[in-house]
Parts: sequence; structure tokens; C-alpha cells
Amino acid sequence: MRKFARALWIVGMFLAVAAPAQEATVQGTVHVNHHTLFVLSSGIEKLTPEERAEAISRRLQVIANSPPGSIETRLENSEEGVQILIGNQVIVTVTASDAKAQGITTQELAAQWAETIKGGITQSSKEEAWRTTLQRVLLSILIFGVAIGLVILLRRARRVLAAGLHARRERIPAIRFRGLQLVSPASIVRTLGRLLWLIFVGASIVVGVTALLLVFAQIPETRGYTYQIFLWMWDPFVAIVRGALGYLPNLFYILVIVFVARAASSASSRGSMPTWRGRRRRSSRHW
Repeated sequence: MRKFARALWIVGMFLAVAAPAQEATVQGTVHVNHHTLFVLSSGIEKLTPEERAEAISRRLQVIANSPPGSIETRLENSEEGVQILIGNQVIVTVTASDAKAQGITTQELAAQWAETIKGGITQSSKEEAWRTTLQRVLLSILIFGVAIGLVILLRRARRVLAAGLHARRERIPAIRFRGLQLVSPASIVRTLGRLLWLIFVGASIVVGVTALLLVFAQIPETRGYTYQIFLWMWDPFVAIVRGALGYLPNLFYILVIVFVARAASSASSRGSMPTWRGRRRRSSRHW
């Protein structure tokens, strides 16, 4: 029994000594893009070292993700210690506890952290710029590849339609009115072929311009101009589509008139043939 009580006393003493040591070793790591800048061993106000380091890391990450530029840090004294600022934003306040843990003065530690922050953000910005450039290049290659593929598909579709039109050229009837041929089948085939060519060229231009707009839209400096050009192209396109849709009833009336004219022409030609033959017979009898 005495041995068991002694064992419990030893375990209790060990836990009592280890608990403060564990609390003292709690630290927070300040990082930018997974690069460690420095370690905090003390909190501030109601923030633990981890919470304080997380708040500092968020501020630095926002600055690192901003457009690249010169990073200038400066130091200012305050009641809590020495503040490290970038622009007008306070990044971190170096306290006496931080300096005591490092064994140097507060001013010296603030100068070291300021240089570390400046170098870390600069390196992170370079890596982010390189990563962004690589992504833009790969995306641009993909956009141009899709655009070229669409143009090839459009070209093949035009060739298939042109070949089908050429194969059926003998079946296409001429447009006549009262027995007079207005448009020959050859003219219809040529006109439809030119129309297919114009549609192919227009669609290819639209695909090419859209690809260029998507590429330039990735660059922040040209993004606004890209959207403006897109609006300039979109408004006329919408107006053309609306005009074409509004013209459909008129096109329907024209097709009805052409159909009725062709039907009347066929009926009149069929009705005039017996009369012409009868006149020819009477004239042959007279002679």
C-alpha cells in the first residue's frame, strides 16, 4: 500500500512540474505562403501565441497577394512596444516579452523582424508572380488550342456542307416567274457556297477575337479594356440577332410569295400547252 501511495505521489509531482513547462513551450509560427518567418513565444492582451501568429500571418498574406510593388517597413514606438508597419498598417507589435525570449532589446528584435518580413513578402510575391505567369501561359495555350480546334471544325463543316450542296446541285430547281427563269440552279449553288464561306469567315473571326479577349482578360492591367471591347462587340451582335429575328416574318412572307408565284407559273404553263398545240394543228390544216 505504501509503495502504491508513493507511486501516486511521484506521478503527481511529475505532472505538476511538467504542466508549467508545457505551457511555457506553447508557440505560434508566423508564415507567408508556407514560408516560416519567425516564431512567437508570448501572446498579447487576450491572444495566445498561436492566435497572435495567425492574425499576423493573415495580414502578411493579404499584402503578399496584392499587386507586386516595393515593400517598405518602418518602426514606431508605442505603449505596448515597437510597432512594425507597412504603409499605414500595423503588422506586429514587438513586446518586451518577445525581446526577453530572444535575449535582445525590443528595438533590435523589431529591426530583425522588419527585415525578415520584408524579405519574406518579397520572396513570396516573386513566387506568386511566377506561379501566376505560368498559369496564365498554360491557360492561354489552352484557349488558343480550343480556338484552333473550333476553326478546324468550322472548316470541316463548311467543306461537308459545300460537298453536299455540290452533289445536289442538279436537284435544285430554278426560280421562275410566269415561265421566266429568274435564278438558275448554278447561281443558287454559287450563292449558297459564298454564303457558307462568309459564315465560316465570320465565325472564325468571332472565335479568334474571343480567344484574344479571354487571354488579355487574365492581365489586370488590360482587364478593363478587354471588358470594354467585349461590350462594344456584344451590343452590335445583339442588335444584329434582334434584327434577324425581327426580319423572320418578312422572310416568311417572301417565301410564301415565291411559292405561290412558282405554283401559278407551273399552272399557267400547263394550261397554255394544249392551246398552243391546238393552234399548231389548225395552222397545219389550213396549209
